[in-house]
Amino acid sequence: MKIRISRRTFVILLILFIFTLAFLALSLFVGFLFNRDSKELTFPSSNVEYTKWQLPEGAITRFGKGTINDIKFSPDGTQFAVVTTIGVWLYDAKTGKEVSLLKGDRQNILHITYLSDGNTLRGVNHNYSYVKFMHWNTTTGKQLSSIQDTENGKRLYTSDFSENGMRLAGIKVSNFNEVDLWTIGNTTGPMTKSSIRMESESEIEPIIALSPDGRYLATTISEGDNNPIQVWNADTGELLNTFAGNNSTIEDLTFSPDGTILASGDTDETIMLWDIKSNISSVIYKGTYSSSFTLTFSPDGELLASGDDDGNVRILKVNENNNGLRRLMSQNMFKLKHSGHKDKVTSMAFSPDGNILISGSEDGTIRGWDATSRNQLFVSPGHSVEIRGLGELKAENNLISMHWPERQLLRWDINTGHQVSGTYFFIKSPKALSPDGTTLVIEEWFLFMSVEFKLWNIPNRRKTISLKGHNYNLSSSPDFVFSLDGKMLASSDFRDRNGDILMWNLDNAKRSFLQTIFFRPKSANLTHTLSGHTDEVDTMVFSPNGKMLASSGYDERLCLWNVQTAENIFTQEDHSVSGDALIFSPDSKVLASASYTRIVLWDTTTGLQIKKTKAQDVVNTLQYSPDNKVLLSGSYKKGRIQLFDAQFLQHISTHQGHTGKVIKLMFLSDGKTLVSASEDGTMLLWDWDKISQVNNSQ
Repeated sequence: MKIRISRRTFVILLILFIFTLAFLALSLFVGFLFNRDSKELTFPSSNVEYTKWQLPEGAITRFGKGTINDIKFSPDGTQFAVVTTIGVWLYDAKTGKEVSLLKGDRQNILHITYLSDGNTLRGVNHNYSYVKFMHWNTTTGKQLSSIQDTENGKRLYTSDFSENGMRLAGIKVSNFNEVDLWTIGNTTGPMTKSSIRMESESEIEPIIALSPDGRYLATTISEGDNNPIQVWNADTGELLNTFAGNNSTIEDLTFSPDGTILASGDTDETIMLWDIKSNISSVIYKGTYSSSFTLTFSPDGELLASGDDDGNVRILKVNENNNGLRRLMSQNMFKLKHSGHKDKVTSMAFSPDGNILISGSEDGTIRGWDATSRNQLFVSPGHSVEIRGLGELKAENNLISMHWPERQLLRWDINTGHQVSGTYFFIKSPKALSPDGTTLVIEEWFLFMSVEFKLWNIPNRRKTISLKGHNYNLSSSPDFVFSLDGKMLASSDFRDRNGDILMWNLDNAKRSFLQTIFFRPKSANLTHTLSGHTDEVDTMVFSPNGKMLASSGYDERLCLWNVQTAENIFTQEDHSVSGDALIFSPDSKVLASASYTRIVLWDTTTGLQIKKTKAQDVVNTLQYSPDNKVLLSGSYKKGRIQLFDAQFLQHISTHQGHTGKVIKLMFLSDGKTLVSASEDGTMLLWDWDKISQVNNSQ
């Protein structure tokens, strides 16, 4: 029997078939894009043992060089200095190889400049409650002196040196409407200070710039929808000029070498030049996507380099007088080839002869460029930003660090401390890292209308599980925490006033028929919702045996939960937890918590308090030693690690290793190596046998 199909039916079936094929192809293509919306850069291992330089007592290796704050070339052009959150690094200008890490106390340096002798560096600190000027000899690497200004306290928010380093303009965090001006003699002083108070009460944090000769000061202010730039006489404090008409927020200011031209870059993606005497302005660049700029002039004043939020580096001709289409085309002619940066460009510097441009980025790399051919000369990795997560990828002998909101995942060789690679996400945001370094919770936006959370396999760079059942949206800000074996996952929304905790059993994830056809990840349905807090939950931790979860929130409740039954084991009222200072003992019998400087031990069976003590610093994180004999604390501000007897909480020793908050303490799988990770962008490996024998409690 023959089946007859009308022409109309055939056409309809053909259209449906073609539509189905197109839908399948589009689904596969979209799935491919969503799985490949990240970029992994690999870096060759350096033959320089910079990871061993200037280590604190008891440390084995330093991972990372600190976050980049400023870059300056030496007067002879053979080296450039990179200022970071842990001090000053010197690099060879031709090869980009590390030369030295300058000696002295590790400090977060905001800006530097070379003095007229060419061998002395002057820097100003960033993270202390007073302004401190430091000096180093770049030949010997030794710190020569420091000069402090403790008047009025408070650290610097922003600053700028004059070209000869004799004058510094700075704004303190305590007063955004007043600029302090320090005039400094040689490495031992004398030092004088004056102030300029801006006439308008600025609504936003101002940007400032000093002319190379130190005579002029430029400041930004905010007046409603207008963002004027003011130019002052730095000697007399007289207001010389006001450049109005800026509708967007100014992101950077810089003077030309002769001090007559001021360049500004704003969030409207516009770079303008201002003649400070005639008040004439001109637009030399109009962008399309980036939101801010970092600017620097070449030594002859003919070129202006700009770096933006997207990692692009451009060189613009300052005296370009082209108009119309030719002018627009000329803007892109000077974009550096193979730009490479995967995140915001924060600092740049031209060599004295103008032939080399150095750029530093939040992606952790420093790149050297030939300013004439615009080709990349070298890449030097390792300058990571604040660390938010840590894991040991044992199979590859790597340490994995997570960096958020910069959306980075960096891989480090445990043996050498060198950075192996960096993964940079575009439309994904990493939220949590499993302890074994294999799995990442990622936040994914769909057409900017909804948000999904999925697990991402780090070695294979693929999504594996989609988390179902949550009600998180674009305004949510959830935190996630893995169990030690990676089989359980808990989350809490920092903005959820109900304080609910969501839990998933990842072992129960399944893939449906359609998910299999379209190569989609498995789905893990919500297992439990833990309800007992009355405000936001900000700290959670699983017990080593995987049976309990401890949580703390803004309601000042400390709760302990049975993760299998979702029952509350006990709740302690009036006990807040500072930072992430909540940890179980290795045998899961004791829960340690810290509230500011107070450390408390709790019995996980009865909920009774066992012991308490007072730490030297505000505690941000806690960790037990593998043998359960020592409790370690990481400080909130001072970068110190303290050791306590785990039973009696008697202080054993204090170790200074970082310049900022200790984010995480973790032991490697060998049980003999302690890892400390900090907001200064570095990790330290400590010889546990060595530091556990130190007793400096007195």
